[in-house]
Amino acid sequence: QGTTGLKTNAIGNPYLQWEETQKLSGGIDLGFFKDRLLLNLTYQRNRSSNQLLGYLLPSITGVTYFTQNLPATVQNVSWEFSLATDNVKTRNFTWTTNFNVTLPRNKVIEFPGIEETSYAKGLNGVIIGQPLGVQKYYHYLGIDPAWGDYVLANENKQPSLGIPSEIAKNGYISTQPSIYGGLTNTLSYKGFSFDFLFEFRQQKGIRAFYFWNELAVPGAFFDENSNQPVSVLERWQKPGDMGPIARFRTEGFLSVTTTTDYYSWDASYVRLKNVSLSWQVPNKWCDKMHLQSGTLYFRGQNLATVTRYTGLDPETQNSTTLPPLQVWTTGINIIF
Repeated sequence: QGTTGLKTNAIGNPYLQWEETQKLSGGIDLGFFKDRLLLNLTYQRNRSSNQLLGYLLPSITGVTYFTQNLPATVQNVSWEFSLATDNVKTRNFTWTTNFNVTLPRNKVIEFPGIEETSYAKGLNGVIIGQPLGVQKYYHYLGIDPAWGDYVLANENKQPSLGIPSEIAKNGYISTQPSIYGGLTNTLSYKGFSFDFLFEFRQQKGIRAFYFWNELAVPGAFFDENSNQPVSVLERWQKPGDMGPIARFRTEGFLSVTTTTDYYSWDASYVRLKNVSLSWQVPNKWCDKMHLQSGTLYFRGQNLATVTRYTGLDPETQNSTTLPPLQVWTTGINIIF
């Protein structure tokens, strides 16, 4: 008693085959000013087919799903550009810069027979011609001032209380980044070295007005997710209120909070990811202490972020876990 029993979650499939991937890539490298300025441009295209995917089964079978090969073709295309420069190079001082940027594109090319699978209605973001993970959305019209419920546009573009039919979803939201990259600078003077890294990303995100997207309503006992951000203070509370958040309910409203254009938000950001300052102990000092080398260092991570995103963190976009922590470390490396 008190022990959870075992159950079958999935069954094996003896007819599995290898996935197939076609790759195409090309690039060019250029060097100028005796290679003090280096350029690289790379193009890549990968097409994967005969995908190994989970196939949902009726509950009457006693198992949840099994894995099988499905005729879905997914294409990943990217353009990558990098630039490396020796800005200053003297006897005692050097300054180098590295910059890279990537433009990724992903979409489902084809999926014959998708209507016979659980992916037919866009489950898990599988929509022909769209990126993986894309979501269809309703058009948000505001909050009903009398009752405090969400007002969405129906298939006739008229206001509708409650959740309209799937036909009313006339747009798409993709949280995949459209561009990302980084910028590193390294400066060295005699035994001192200082470097820092900025990373950036342009992407869409989901506004976190409620933690867990209202699946756990405020005041409910649902692990750690019942605690809410201060944004819920802007919710509808009495007739006439015009806030952006609907009234508190005894049940969640998950399908609205995650699938309307109003809850799609710019989650682009620029972050000072790493900073490092180090000092190389002079060789003559190491010789006196019978050391091969010694280095003192001071480092910081996740020091500052510039973003319009209103959730906890634009990188993770998760309202129930800690964002990347700011970390400071100092130490010494000694080789005897």
